[in-house]
Amino acid sequence: MREYFALYTEILETKAIVPENIYNMDETGRQLHPKACKSLMRAKHKPTFLRKNGDKAETISIIECICADGTVLNPTVIFKGQYIMQSWFEEIRNYDDFQPNVACSPNGWTDNGLALLWLHDFIRQTEGKQGYKLLLVEDHGSHLDYEFVMLCRQHDIELLNFIAHTTHLCQPLDVGCFSPHKNYLQEVSEWQKLNLRTISKCHF
Repeated sequence: MREYFALYTEILETKAIVPENIYNMDETGRQLHPKACKSLMRAKHKPTFLRKNGDKAETISIIECICADGTVLNPTVIFKGQYIMQSWFEEIRNYDDFQPNVACSPNGWTDNGLALLWLHDFIRQTEGKQGYKLLLVEDHGSHLDYEFVMLCRQHDIELLNFIAHTTHLCQPLDVGCFSPHKNYLQEVSEWQKLNLRTISKCHF
């Protein structure tokens, strides 16, 4: 950890990076239907119950990015599917200050292509800021992809990967954003199970 923060400090000093140019990007997943949702059946000729698995949950991924100056970039939302349906995000068009980048993938997770799509959007949203930028990311394969790294270099973006198995302690998005967010989603999942409700892509 000491070596990591020594490298962090060295990058800030050598590239003269100011707080408004320090960013943390991370991805989290949300299941539309609680995976623990089960149905109970009475076993034949027995006074007991068997537990039957429900349908496999569908995942939606969110790529968030926050800045050390307290600002937040519009996120990228990745739905599971082959094509993007306008009905998935019609309602958010009414919000001028919240326009997420919407994409889709076969499993609802990110990949090299979607990571590159996000990076282009990051560059667009931060192009008004002068000087080098520092982007803190996990050591995911899509963040180490050649095209991703080269595009960062072309736009004066310094990449710094978190040390494996330490993000729950030192990644701002994990500690300050995704941790309480996951607690909230757990409460939503409990509500879904108790009320036999589901959440559609549109309402998500």
